[in-house]
Amino acid sequence: MLISSRSSEWDNAATSAFEECLGERPIIARLLDFDESEQREIFEKHAEGEDFDAFRSEVSRFDLEALLPNPQFLILFVDAYLQSGRNFKDKSSIFLQAIERLAKEANSTVKKAAGSLSPNQKVEASSEVFAKLLLSGSEGVTTSEAHEERLYPLLRSLLDKGDATNDILATRLFKPGDAVDTHRPVHKIVAEYAAADYLTKRIVDPTDALTLENCLPVIAPNSVVRDELRGLLGWMASLGNQQIQKAAIELDPYAVLANGDPSQLEPDSKRLLISSLKEVEEKDPYFRRGDFWRRFSVSGLFSPELLHDIRPLLRKRSDGHLRGLVNRPGF
Repeated sequence: MLISSRSSEWDNAATSAFEECLGERPIIARLLDFDESEQREIFEKHAEGEDFDAFRSEVSRFDLEALLPNPQFLILFVDAYLQSGRNFKDKSSIFLQAIERLAKEANSTVKKAAGSLSPNQKVEASSEVFAKLLLSGSEGVTTSEAHEERLYPLLRSLLDKGDATNDILATRLFKPGDAVDTHRPVHKIVAEYAAADYLTKRIVDPTDALTLENCLPVIAPNSVVRDELRGLLGWMASLGNQQIQKAAIELDPYAVLANGDPSQLEPDSKRLLISSLKEVEEKDPYFRRGDFWRRFSVSGLFSPELLHDIRPLLRKRSDGHLRGLVNRPGF
């Protein structure tokens, strides 16, 4: 007998019920990520006649290839790739579209229950959970009080509306954890974007008690950004107002450049970012170090009003990492 279900619908109670009814304990299996050859096969069936290598190169330009092993992301990116004329506009729009699609019910045979959340409400609730997981250093959530621990807090404890738990776990924004009753964000990159969107919206809301001053000591104790939160900080700069952008750049300019979408920065923030990166390179010419292998687009950072700031970098004779970032072919 083979039973297929979403991870949110199968818990330890279901395992026990199966064993009691059939007299044998079920073997629980989970799908593995797709490798590159399988990704290519899916791509060629979904976009017949298109060039997979060109598509993968465009995805890599925005540092998103880590999401391709998930077939849902692969198909989503393929559709966005074709709709954009095989040239993505910017990183933020890709993520916005991805998260909205992942929150929607993809199975037309699933009947919507009365009182269930709308896709936007699912995104809001999931984003709140992602923010709390990232800031607390947790990996995921559990739906079982018996298995609650620091790395997997009880999901109900993270949401004001406890009835939202089943709705958000049934979306594609979460994936199964290593144990039954546990769930994790579908990918850390997605969690970082969604969490940043949640935090910045609250910070800029004058009626909300959450302030930037509340967040920064958690993200950057003693003004040093926690390594695991550099992606969150980068997206907060991209999605936030100029005050948030300035604070993020002053804390970690390279995190803002490499992890968010610098094309979304205000012109003054872009200038501050460039000058801050110059200061970083003066102190440490090879500041990228272990991150040197990464490829990402910085073309959106360079707008006409910044030519005066960029020209000196291009003319400067240096083997430091900054000049290589702004002068890389295809970026």
